[in-house]
Order: sequence, then structure tokens, then C-alpha cells
Amino acid sequence: MGVTRTTPVGIDLVNLLTTLRTEVDPARPIPVITIGMGPEADLDALTQISEASGANAYRAEDPADIEQVFLDAMVERQCRPVC
Repeated sequence: MGVTRTTPVGIDLVNLLTTLRTEVDPARPIPVITIGMGPEADLDALTQISEASGANAYRAEDPADIEQVFLDAMVERQCRPVC
């Protein structure tokens, strides 16, 4: 018996951004705060995702940076909607 491999079902960046922009409700904002881990993280894509929901993207290039990145992200979350 062989192993059957299937392509994962998902959403591409263009469709994700379209959906986020369509679904945004200023009366009930849901910020999508993204965090990239390491220098290879696609910060451009993460920034587009976060900005579509009115939030910011962050990057922790070094594991030692993660504590400060999480702190910054949580401060942003707490100050909503007037950061």
C-alpha cells in the first residue's frame, strides 16, 4: 500500500488580505498582530497581514529578542483602539 500525499488546503496571501480587508469592522476591531521569528521571516507579508487589520508586525531576529517583542505586541494590544 502506497502513501497518498495531498496538498494542504489553505489560503494564499492575496485572498487572506482581501478577506481581512472585507471583514474589518471598525466598531469591533480585531487586530492581527504578527510576529516573525528569525531573519528569514517574511516581514513584508506579516506587515501586510497586520496592517489589513489595523495592527503592526514585529520581528524577533534573535531568540533573545522575543521577550521584548512580545512585550511590545501586548502593549499595542492593550492600547487599542487609540495607540
